[in-house]
Amino acid sequence: MTEAEWLSSNDPAAMLARLQGKASDRKLRLFACACERISVKEWGESEAPVGEWEKWGHPLCPEAARWAENWAREPEWEVREYKIPNQASRAAFLRDIFGSPFRKALTYADLGRYGVLDWNGNTVPRLARTIYDERDFERMPILADALEESGCADEDILTHCRGTGTHVRGCWLLDLILGQER
Repeated sequence: MTEAEWLSSNDPAAMLARLQGKASDRKLRLFACACERISVKEWGESEAPVGEWEKWGHPLCPEAARWAENWAREPEWEVREYKIPNQASRAAFLRDIFGSPFRKALTYADLGRYGVLDWNGNTVPRLARTIYDERDFERMPILADALEESGCADEDILTHCRGTGTHVRGCWLLDLILGQER
């Protein structure tokens, strides 16, 4: 898969295959949670024991890679029947959570060196935390403005914030700013 194919793909299974061996369990759980539309706050950030998953009657299992792959391959007819995200939506979730696996990723330390994290009383990390915790992704353009004012000129970052794409819990940019596992 090329970067152009990644950016335009509506095939989450092929995209997930491209991430094989590079995706953390946390990110895979967040993808599965976005697909399932469950409360990521309750399940996506934790390793619930198998008994807990079963107790709640939820299909999400601790084997995040296996379950994420199941979601990536979910047939369209089942998607419509159960009113769950279609393949294009699932592909958009993967792009939001993982960014582009073809580009050198900035690190938390890079943001610190550029002064983004300390700018104006830690405005950027505080705003990112609020967006993340409240799932208020409509504030992403405001985050772009704050990043730009802090001196960030990275077009991928600014475009991601200002774009019309899908944002979900685990967004690569919010994780970067918050120093979360990528």
